[in-house]
Amino acid sequence: MERFFPASGKVIAICLLVILLGGIAAASTTGWIDLKGLIAKVLPEQQEKGEQGEEKAKSLAEENERLKERLKQLEQQLQKERELRMSLEERINSAETGSEQEAKTTGYRALGEYYSGMKPTAAAAILERLDLAVVAEILQGMDEEEAGKILAAMEPERAAQLTEVMAEGAALE
Repeated sequence: MERFFPASGKVIAICLLVILLGGIAAASTTGWIDLKGLIAKVLPEQQEKGEQGEEKAKSLAEENERLKERLKQLEQQLQKERELRMSLEERINSAETGSEQEAKTTGYRALGEYYSGMKPTAAAAILERLDLAVVAEILQGMDEEEAGKILAAMEPERAAQLTEVMAEGAALE
């Protein structure tokens, strides 16, 4: 039994503490004790720090919302600039392609004028040695009558091949 008594003192102390806390809670609930006022008197600094913490948290939340909105605006602006850049690159590429094609066409026309000044048999002899696509471009840039004379002076098989290439080119346009 001696062992039981020392432990019972601890149990009694815990029971008294629970009863005391329960009584304080009940008195605070019924309004007999202003527990918040007592705590404010005992711990005014802690309450002030808590209020400052709440204000700071609110301020940080507002700043966070502003930053999120700004980030959203910047992302939208970046997307618009990317789309504009892609559009400009496409326009530049198409302009470069058009300029290159125009330069080729001008070059072929100049060659056509050069071959037009030659005798059809001499021009045909030179053109028979060139690539079919190049010869087709040159002949298409020439006067139809001059091109016909040069085709007539060529080997019939080569002239037929050139006519097919020229017809395919005309069909694509």
